[in-house]
Amino acid sequence: TGTLRFRTAQDVNGTATIRVVLTDNGTPGASSLPQTFVIAVTPINDAPTFTVNTADSHVDGSGNITTREDAGVQTINYVAASAAARATALEEIGAQTLTWSLSTATRTSGNLVFNQLSVNPSTGVLTYNTTPNSAGSATVVLTLRDGGAGVAPNINRTTRVITINVTPVNDAPVAL
Repeated sequence: TGTLRFRTAQDVNGTATIRVVLTDNGTPGASSLPQTFVIAVTPINDAPTFTVNTADSHVDGSGNITTREDAGVQTINYVAASAAARATALEEIGAQTLTWSLSTATRTSGNLVFNQLSVNPSTGVLTYNTTPNSAGSATVVLTLRDGGAGVAPNINRTTRVITINVTPVNDAPVAL
C-alpha cells in the first residue's frame, strides 16, 4: 500500500498519464504489473487583475484620490494596467472581455455631494463632478469583471475600495 501525492504548479491545467510499478525490497526483488491512470486538472477562471496608476497626480500611493472643491469635472486615469488574470494563466489572457463598474458613493465626512460619478466600462477611467461648495470624503467600490464563470471555485471579479477626498478651498468674500 502506498500514497501518491502531487501538487500542480500555479495556473496549469490539462491531463497527465501516470504509470506506476511497485517493487519490493526482498531478495530477489519482485515487481507488480504496471498500473496506468490519468490525472485531469480542469482550468478555473482566475480573478482579473489591475494596477493603480499612481502617476496620475490626483492618485496617492494608497490608491485614493484627492482633488479640490469646485474644480469642475475630474477625469482620473485610475488604471495603469489590467488583465483577465495573472500573466501565468495563459488560457485566460486575451480570451475574456473585461468590464469596469462603480458603486454609488458613500459619504464618510463633510458635505460632499457628487452630481456626476461614473467609470468608463471599457477603460476604467473615472469621471466625477461635485456640487458647488461641497467638500469632504466618500468611498466608492471599483469592480473589474471578466467574461468567465463566477461560480466557485471560479472568480470573475476584483474589487477595490477607493476614497475620494475633495479638499475645501477658501472662497473669496462677497460684498452685499
